[in-house]
Amino acid sequence: MNLSLCTSSEKRKSRAVRRYRWRVVCGALAVCTWLSGCAVGSSTVNHRSVSASDRTADTGAAQYSERLPKLSMERLGMLPQAAMGVSLAADAHGNVYSTGGFTGTAFCSTITQVYPVVRPAVDMPQPTHDAATGFVNGRLYILGGGENTSSDSVLVVYGLGSGTAAVNRFGRLASPLSDATAVTATKDGQTGLVLVGGYDDHVYRREVDWLSVGAGGALHWQRVGELPEGLRYAAVAANGSDVYVVGGRTPVGDTNQVYRIDLGSGRVTRLATLPYPVEKAAVACFDGHLLIAGGLVHGQAVRRLLWVDVNRGQVQSLGALPTPLADMGYTCVQNHLILAGGEDERGAAQSSIWIVSVH
Repeated sequence: MNLSLCTSSEKRKSRAVRRYRWRVVCGALAVCTWLSGCAVGSSTVNHRSVSASDRTADTGAAQYSERLPKLSMERLGMLPQAAMGVSLAADAHGNVYSTGGFTGTAFCSTITQVYPVVRPAVDMPQPTHDAATGFVNGRLYILGGGENTSSDSVLVVYGLGSGTAAVNRFGRLASPLSDATAVTATKDGQTGLVLVGGYDDHVYRREVDWLSVGAGGALHWQRVGELPEGLRYAAVAANGSDVYVVGGRTPVGDTNQVYRIDLGSGRVTRLATLPYPVEKAAVACFDGHLLIAGGLVHGQAVRRLLWVDVNRGQVQSLGALPTPLADMGYTCVQNHLILAGGEDERGAAQSSIWIVSVH
């Protein structure tokens, strides 16, 4: 019995000694850590606090950290009917108009103002979807598109916003064209349209064309470059004479490449590689960065937002849209990305008009 008590007492003393030694070690480590922190804080290296909005990107190249912008999103209203394959274009005053679309059962012939107000504008002489549209000199040009097959029509819309808008046929393309993208850009000091890729019911186009407007509103065409491969359903944005092409469908499947086209030289270079292949996404250019929204990834609409540094070619995640969205109309006005229509993750047509603001 005494032996048992003695052994128990010794065990308690041994545990007490071990606890004491452990406190000493922890205290020493804490002092060393504090001293180390003081040394770093007093060095000439500039450190900044990392907030919740900071991210680190890793796209296979060197990692870097950048403070990301804040986004705000708001539903502006609704299209007259839910539709995918809608085309959006903004005039020089920031007025945005949607053209055509496909409801899932029928094609649309309406042109609707969607920003800064939502109201009917004018009807086209025939329905269309997946057309390439853009403003030059106050006129809206509608290139190709179609219903069940690609169209070679060129339409021009006069007087949008005046209450007396009119749509006129303006000639024909050299071949039928749908699933191409047009964007207003500047080349040699002149404003015009850049037409990227597309499909003529047989061939995926590689061509990048410059469309300028001459006397009487006539369009003049000039080939300015070629993509590495045929491409349709790409997202396209422009900043001056630089045009950016994001994703799209190639003859062998979707691509995750981002290209930059220099309209002055016609040079096409690979800018970045996205973390996934995507088609039917939206893109806008903001102060040396691209905001890429939604799109079809492996055939399904996603909510993802990506932020691409056009100087570094680095790609970062920037949150998500309020809902999965692909094949929507899109355009950029100042620091806003405007989205209209599209399809959700079930492939159902949508009618919402969204504004995504970059702060």
